[in-house]
This record gives sequence, C-alpha cells and structure tokens, in this order.
Amino acid sequence: MTQVKTLFRTFRTADLVVFNYPLIDKGGISHVVMYLEAEHSPIGQAAVVHANLSDKTPKDNRVMVAPAADIFEEQDGVPGAHVQPAQLQPELVQTIQEVARVFGQDAPPTPYGNTPKKGVAERANRFVGMVKTESMAQIPLDITCLYRILKWTHRANTVQPLSESRGITCAAFASAVFQTAAMLAYLRGFDHKNPKPLARLPAALKTINAMLETKAHLREVAQLTKAKKGSEGFAGRKKEKQYHHNQALRQNSHRRLADGQHEAMDEFIAGLGDYELVEFPRFGEDDFAVSTLDRQWVFIQQELLGINRFEARSVAQILPTGLRFDAKFVNSRILPDALQSSGWQLTRYDGQ
Repeated sequence: MTQVKTLFRTFRTADLVVFNYPLIDKGGISHVVMYLEAEHSPIGQAAVVHANLSDKTPKDNRVMVAPAADIFEEQDGVPGAHVQPAQLQPELVQTIQEVARVFGQDAPPTPYGNTPKKGVAERANRFVGMVKTESMAQIPLDITCLYRILKWTHRANTVQPLSESRGITCAAFASAVFQTAAMLAYLRGFDHKNPKPLARLPAALKTINAMLETKAHLREVAQLTKAKKGSEGFAGRKKEKQYHHNQALRQNSHRRLADGQHEAMDEFIAGLGDYELVEFPRFGEDDFAVSTLDRQWVFIQQELLGINRFEARSVAQILPTGLRFDAKFVNSRILPDALQSSGWQLTRYDGQ
C-alpha cells in the first residue's frame, strides 16, 4: 500500500477516494470525495467535489470543488481507499461532471448537513441521521428515494442547490451525484418528445409529493417532541425552522405513501396485470412484475413523464450498479465495502 497523493493522477472521473480518520468516540469517521480529471473539471485542473466539513472555516462547510493536488497533499499520511466503478459510458461520465459542477460550483452552495447542533435539538441533523445507518439493508430504494432522485435531477437541470437548508453529508453527496446524473442522462434521452419529460418533471414532482405523507404527520405519528427553533442555510437563503428531537433518524423522517392519496397509481398498477416482458421490451431481464418500485416507476414514467411502456426502463437499468439505495442515509463507513461487493474495484492504502 502507498500514499494516495502519489496515485491520484491515474484516477478516472467519478472515482471515489475515502479518507479514514482516527477513531472518534470509538466509532471512527471517514470522508468521501469524488475525483474529476482535468478535462472534466470546472477549475481547469484535476479536482475533487465533495461535501466539505471544516472546523477552522465554517463558511466552507458546504459542497464545493477543490484542486485535487491540494486536497491530497492536505490528507498526506491519512489512510483510506480508492473506489473505482466499472467502465462508465462516456455519456454518463459527461453528465456526472456536469452534475458535480452544478452542485459544487454553479448553483448556490449546498451546506454540509450538520445543522442544528447538539444542544439545539438532539439527533436532528443529517450527519446524525446517516451515521446511524449500519448496513445497506436498512436503506432500501423505494418510491420516496425515487422521488428524491427526481427532485435532485430537476435541481441539477435548473442549476439549483441540491439542498438549500438541511444540507448533505459526504457519502450521501457522492452517491447522489451518481444517481442524479444517471436519471438526468436517462430523461434527456427523450428530449425528442413534446413536451420533454424534463419539462414535465416539476408537475410530476408535485403529484408524487402529494402521494406521500407530510412531515408534520410523520412527526405526529412518531410522537416527536419540539426542540428549539433555529435557522438553516447561507446568508440570503436562511430559513427559520422548528426543530424536533430525533427528527433526523430515518424512521422519523422517511416519508411513506399516505393513506388514500395514491388511488390513481394503484389503479394503474392493477391494470398492468402480469404482462410478459415483451410488453416492456426495454426492461430486459428485470421483470417489473416482481418489483413494487418498478410498477410505481412505470406509472411515473408513463402517466406523469410521458414515456410509453415500450420505451420505459427499470430502475435497475438506469441507476449504476451498486448505487441502488437511499443515498440520503448512506455513510462513508459502509459505502466502500458495499460498492466493492457490487463489483467496484477497491484499493486500500495506508498513507505511509
């Protein structure tokens, strides 16, 4: 094993680099960055894009692009890993760098997800929420995750922050870039339609959002107690929030389908019956009939985005291998091994 600073010039765009820091409260902490080759970098040289957390400069607690040489020099001696996906299609690589540039530089900044602080509300920020995840089995992909990916896709397409106020953490951000880029590339494949699926996406998001329970209802059912009020986001975009203790835990923040709010989708799915794959030829070997999510995704594609069943693709065909999980709640401790188990190449280095 060796130092990452001597290896990074051989990395490819979309490779992930993990830095493992000394144990904190015996749990340990890691940081994930995404590498961008110079030809794909918005700053004209090899770079990393990441959700940065800095104790020294709080204004830099945000998603940002930084020179790779500087980052790897700063992390000299820190052990970690290099995680590389299988060969990506050039179109997807191009869209990954575009999404990375939008969220890391062009759009107003997305804050790091460490607000509110402990003392204002307990277990209430994104960092605490994701660090509780112990395995990928706890964060399966469902319609709520799909809604979130579509929301990120719309924001990337319209140059908005990935998150205006609550923020995001490092492994979640890297995963979100992959998921967003894959969905954006897929929907752009239908730009010949009128209206385009991307033009129909805002209305589709409103429809899906209305099918999900409200945060207020979710917190009421979970019997969360109110904490202090506070503000989130950067100057000019700050939002006043009423915090609740334990609001960041997945079981208390992951919105589910609301009773009585998704009859149209249920009727559509019931009408699908048990079509043979020939009726959905582009689903390939992924039989949508065994997946509730893919049945829901067929509804979203056909009824909300205008993609007919002969062109529709399954979620598994759109999202890259290894990236089919709830990105919002993934953390840097479990992500590298999960990606390796999905066929990504993982190389560990000791920093010495």
